[in-house]
Amino acid sequence: MRPGPPSNGPYSPYSPSEESMPPPRTDSRGGPISPNSSFGRPLPQTFQSNTMVPNKSTMVEDDETDEDDDETYGLGQVSGTSEKDAETMKAFELQVSELEAKIADLESKLHDKDAEIETHKQDHSKDKDEWSQQRQELDTKIADSQKTLDTLHAELEHSRADRDQSESDLRARTEQAVSDLHLELDEIKKENDMLRANESSSKSLEHDSDWQQRYEELEQELVQQRKVTDEVRHNAEQHLQEMRLLSEQTETALEREEQLQARIATLEAENEQWKIRYAKTRTQLRTLKASSTGLSIQHMAPGALSSKHEHLKPNGLVKDMDVTNFQISIDELLQAARDTTSAPHLALEKAKDVVQSVRNMTSGVEGSFSNLGSPHSSTTHLSQSTVGPTPETLKIRVSRDANNLVTVTRNHAAANGLAPVSLVDAAASNLTTSVIEFIKIVGVCDTHHEGDDDDSSIDGEDIEIEEIAPLSMSGNKPVLVKAPVPPQKQQTGTGWFSMLKGAKSDHSDDEDEYDYS
Repeated sequence: MRPGPPSNGPYSPYSPSEESMPPPRTDSRGGPISPNSSFGRPLPQTFQSNTMVPNKSTMVEDDETDEDDDETYGLGQVSGTSEKDAETMKAFELQVSELEAKIADLESKLHDKDAEIETHKQDHSKDKDEWSQQRQELDTKIADSQKTLDTLHAELEHSRADRDQSESDLRARTEQAVSDLHLELDEIKKENDMLRANESSSKSLEHDSDWQQRYEELEQELVQQRKVTDEVRHNAEQHLQEMRLLSEQTETALEREEQLQARIATLEAENEQWKIRYAKTRTQLRTLKASSTGLSIQHMAPGALSSKHEHLKPNGLVKDMDVTNFQISIDELLQAARDTTSAPHLALEKAKDVVQSVRNMTSGVEGSFSNLGSPHSSTTHLSQSTVGPTPETLKIRVSRDANNLVTVTRNHAAANGLAPVSLVDAAASNLTTSVIEFIKIVGVCDTHHEGDDDDSSIDGEDIEIEEIAPLSMSGNKPVLVKAPVPPQKQQTGTGWFSMLKGAKSDHSDDEDEYDYS
């Protein structure tokens, strides 16, 4: 017999195994706390169903064999439960270790990304400081050049004033000396007349030695004064002749400089006119084809290819002249970037020409998207591209690529030949691709029949086509024979390139962004 139910001793079938029981924990006050879960959190205290509450004054009598069987059965059940709890705890611990490893890995990656971002920020600030320093140096050089130019102008004006002052002083001194000599000569003549009068009036004093000596002295003084007067007059004439020669040489040099400046302006105007005519001719004869392609002579008649070109449409928004000017400006930019003998700023000027041509193409499209019709009610060329990029998106892309081209060209010019030309080629290729996609969407209109500019019209009277050979990368311009230009067309500064030149003077080289809207 044993009193009451069995106690939860170390070997009791109702006591949990050591593997399944977590180690006891105490709080800061020394008291025990509830066991923790697999996530380190305390579990709530719950009532266990296997707790045995003994009853007072109750005795239970069992057989020894039955007691052994019961103990064996209880130990087996507790052992199975402990093994499951141990496996569950091991699985939880494995998951916790994996999660901790992942967290540590993510934290290390986060630290690496923060370090990389900080490095990029430092590089960006360093590049920005370098560009600011270069800009300040260029501004300083420009200010020094302007100051030197002002100094030279001031010295020139000062030398001219000194020359005029010296000439006037010399002329005044010469005139004063001549007038003084004339006065002295008159006085001597008066004295001579007085002496002669005295001589005639007083016959008695004719043989007086004193008067005779005085007369001879006066005669000698008169001769000396005449010699001095002649020498002064001769010197004055020589100085005046030298001053006249210097004045004539200065006037000749100034006239020559003015003639050369006028000649340069005339040649620049003629160059701009012929550029416009070349663009017109290439637009009509080559039908927007790039300069690296060659066509036979029988296909060069005006309008022979324009009717067959797929991008020429009656409701196109981009003029074919603007497309041709864009092609020419891209070719000139690439040639200037490869020309090591030219000045670095020449590539920047060509990049400005590219920007202006892009601006001309995109400015005609501003506010014209509403006139193109919807995809469901119209069969225009834009109705087929509604699922692709929109004209506004392509216009933004063209603007971004143009800004990139300007930045790359500026870097190439600042490098003084150290930067590879392929960077400029890549930027020009990206811009050309964007422009081509933009042109495919909005279309091209044929303008060779319009008479907007008489100075750039191609009517067969001013230009004759002698020969147009197949073009290659080394020679990409048709051979044109210049005909006499009518007098009414010999006006400078009225063409499209003159307006472009004036527009370029309003924009500084330090601009990083351009507005193409």
